[in-house]
Amino acid sequence: MSGSPVIVRTFGSYEEEGGGAIISTGAVSKFLGVYSGRLHTHDPLDAQIGMVWPAVYIDEIIAGQVKDYG
Repeated sequence: MSGSPVIVRTFGSYEEEGGGAIISTGAVSKFLGVYSGRLHTHDPLDAQIGMVWPAVYIDEIIAGQVKDYG
């Protein structure tokens, strides 16, 4: 799943980044970032926590036009 978009979808209301609340009559989706893997634990019964590159980092990489030829 690495490289998959991570999206949150809410219904009814949601909080803006500035702290304000928005009330919606339908579904609202927001791109959070890109899935990059999970934190591994020693116990297989522990929660498998996913790691996400935040959307702001993706914007910075694209704006900086940095390419990896490795």
